Amino acid sequence: KGSAYLRGLMPWTNPQRKWLRELQHRKGREKHGALVVEGRKAIAEFITSGWKPLLLATTGASLGPDCLEVTARDLREVSSLDTPPDSLAVFAWDDLDPRPDGRVLVLDRVQDPGNAGTLLRMADWFGVAYILHTTGTVDFGNPKTVQASMGSLARVPVRYATESEAITLLQSEGRPIVVADLDGTPPSQVNWSPNVALVVSNEGQGPSQAWRDAATAIATTTCVCASRTERHSSSSYVRRRREGRDGTEFSFYDILFAVAHFGAILTPLEAKDAKQPDDDRQHRPAHHELHLAG
Repeated sequence: KGSAYLRGLMPWTNPQRKWLRELQHRKGREKHGALVVEGRKAIAEFITSGWKPLLLATTGASLGPDCLEVTARDLREVSSLDTPPDSLAVFAWDDLDPRPDGRVLVLDRVQDPGNAGTLLRMADWFGVAYILHTTGTVDFGNPKTVQASMGSLARVPVRYATESEAITLLQSEGRPIVVADLDGTPPSQVNWSPNVALVVSNEGQGPSQAWRDAATAIATTTCVCASRTERHSSSSYVRRRREGRDGTEFSFYDILFAVAHFGAILTPLEAKDAKQPDDDRQHRPAHHELHLAG
């Protein structure tokens, strides 16, 4: 501490420390209308996207005006991460307006923070109209979700609703509802209309009966891969589709493909046996990082 003072570094004030610790919890984020973002790259994504920083702090090069220079010990004291990066910011929560056109990704009681962050990255990548966050889904301000989204949370419009409100909203917008589940139709036989809503459900329980009843289609890709080798090649498949090498449109079907093979609608046995192929994390969503409950 003495050396920090000599170098002009100031530890957190008591109010700052209390505030930052409260923001690690959902009640605190709701109380203050703010969230913590850690990591220089993610912070830059939020600033570039127009979010207002309430606090900037770093152990390295300044992040902008009024940025605090702190020690690594200071960051460890308020971080929720096991190995905090060199920078931390607090942003006032910004509700983005839904885009006028496009598809919708619905998160139905998705509870793993890493899964939610990965799906945010997918939604950002595909430019969905908005994500529909339903009751029981992990808070998007959860530090692990923010970390896993790698800045995508700054760009993806999010709407919040209960299950019944969500179904009513989608039906009022005239959106076909496609629910991902194990016993459905091959995606190639599903009508992926430009305004479709894809429902990705709880990792352990799958979709509720209400979502199944509301669905215009139940879709699964378990029948797409006839062998384990094909399951392992899904990363290459997505890469080929993205680059247009198979001559087909890169569509919302690919979200279902990625989620199906590395996420919520894999059976636990398949998830355990499947290899996780290397992927370029800087250029595409880490669709193989989804976790299963249980």
